[in-house]
Amino acid sequence: MPEKDNKPGLLLPPDVAPGRFADQMIITHTDEIFIIDFLSNLPGMPAPAVQSRVIVTPKTAKSILLALQENISKYEAKNGAIPLPQHQNTFTIPVDVNNKS
Repeated sequence: MPEKDNKPGLLLPPDVAPGRFADQMIITHTDEIFIIDFLSNLPGMPAPAVQSRVIVTPKTAKSILLALQENISKYEAKNGAIPLPQHQNTFTIPVDVNNKS
């Protein structure tokens, strides 16, 4: 049975509760959806591994953006600016979102 989180009406299943580590992400989209792949790039691995894939509507994607902006602003007000690396590792993985297989 899923455990109840501290927010009313929110269930946090035990298999989801530990979370997954991600230090990169790839975002792709069509006219109807945004696909967010969260990846971990750990030493000794030949390539970053997808840890989780979240598929949302454009409206939800924008809500995520605004919520992240608000929370990062609060975090930085309390803890100082979050530094970003000068050379962010980026790469492209072709994704065929129309492939039904």
